[in-house]
Amino acid sequence: MTSFPTWTNLAAFVPRFVHGSADVFSPQAKLAFLRRKLRSRWRKGQENIVYRLAVALLAQDRLVLLSSSLDDKFSNITALSEKLCERAMPFIRLTQEQLQAHPLRSLVSLARARVLVIDAASPASRIKLHRNTCLIHCWHAGGAYKKVAFDAKRKNYDDASEEKRIKRIHRGISWFVCTSEETASTYAKAFRMPLEQMLVFGSPRLDVTLREMRFPAPSTYTILYAPTYRTHGKNVRYLPHLPDAEALRATLGARLGEKVRLAFRGHPTAPFPEYLEGWENWSNIPQHEALRCASVLITDYSSIFFDFLPFNRPILFYVPDFSDYQCHERELYFSPYDAFPETTCSDERALVQMLVQCRHMKVDYREIWQKHMSACDGKASERLCAFIQNIMKRNMQ
Repeated sequence: MTSFPTWTNLAAFVPRFVHGSADVFSPQAKLAFLRRKLRSRWRKGQENIVYRLAVALLAQDRLVLLSSSLDDKFSNITALSEKLCERAMPFIRLTQEQLQAHPLRSLVSLARARVLVIDAASPASRIKLHRNTCLIHCWHAGGAYKKVAFDAKRKNYDDASEEKRIKRIHRGISWFVCTSEETASTYAKAFRMPLEQMLVFGSPRLDVTLREMRFPAPSTYTILYAPTYRTHGKNVRYLPHLPDAEALRATLGARLGEKVRLAFRGHPTAPFPEYLEGWENWSNIPQHEALRCASVLITDYSSIFFDFLPFNRPILFYVPDFSDYQCHERELYFSPYDAFPETTCSDERALVQMLVQCRHMKVDYREIWQKHMSACDGKASERLCAFIQNIMKRNMQ
């Protein structure tokens, strides 16, 4: 049974200034905060009771896939489910939206899981999964660019509380899908897992792209801007300000003497920006289709660029807040200034100049592909399916 904290213990949850002990909320705000904490603890307690009852009554003999969104913008779960259908392997598919809208029904499905595959948020952060459930994390990002897990503790937070939070979020992982041996080594340390539990299978969502033989370049110079989110400690995600599309299109058109197409792809977990005038919205297009249609990719700290590498087209890193991001948000495993010195910039003037140069630039990304994505060969889904099938077979014996 989940125990509930006393009012005295709950006071420890109330945020304080990092460099002082003075409370920053009024008594009314504190009370509202404590009430939210109590409601959250109550819901978690109910969920754990339902889950444990279901585990006691039902057999753990199902394969469950849990995607982070209804339209699966990370695409790994979709790629895996398609391969499972080809193999005629039955599975239950859930989404985070279903967990929120129909928690009791979803918890019963989770209780039946012999194998549970996730791509981002884990239900293990709210419920303690049964020991018979094998949790496979099919990580949504390729390579190792932004720091993750215990390498990415939030700035200006107490270290002990961050340790506790990260342990809760990432607890119970049995296996972790990676895209290269070097990435596996980095993530094993970041998630504090044995290297033997890292599955160097590649990224399932890249299978479709890598099975294609040719990637004809778009006839129109098409620039895709795909930044990652920011929070700056507010725990509210938002996207950076977009460059002025009309000015960018006019300048590039004059410099290049041709039509230029500008497209924007938002991060799947961040609210859509209010101002998008002049940019085509490609946020709801499947990622591999959006990348295929781009002549050049502009990003910042997003791992999307790893998925763009197979097209062998220029990648531009626009990082006007480079120092600020690492100071207030996350640090990086490597700097784009070091890995991509010719196409990394921090102001719009340099951005325009690089976009002109990128129009006919030849690139060679074989080294960074070998380092971060060498396991990706179009057969990641097949390898993961075979691995899951072996676990399910052992369960039936």
